[in-house]
Amino acid sequence: MKVTTAIKLDTYACVVQVIICDGDIRKEINKVCKKHKHKEPYTDYVAGLTLSFSMNKYYIFYHTDYLSHNTIAHELYHVVRNLTQDRDIKEEESQAWVIGYLTEEVYNFIKKKKLELKNG
Repeated sequence: MKVTTAIKLDTYACVVQVIICDGDIRKEINKVCKKHKHKEPYTDYVAGLTLSFSMNKYYIFYHTDYLSHNTIAHELYHVVRNLTQDRDIKEEESQAWVIGYLTEEVYNFIKKKKLELKNG
């Protein structure tokens, strides 16, 4: 099973692609890496991961076995840090608004897809 959503951030001219899957998460990560001509396959097994290959698209991967408040917050932190660093934004209020918006969108998506949140 794989579910995905694209969250547009018009203010920053980019999209955050959220991919939630069960099974071997490395396969989904490597599909995206291959699409962006990233040569080395991803071999580590992870609960979640954030990737970006350009300033206009960021990817967040979550494995359903580890879909928790902790993992969601962890990866959202990474994506917002990358997004704002790419744009040389150091002002915390902008970062806080982006992470708040993305958090709401991710949780709405999880609820819509009726996915189970784990503890931890």
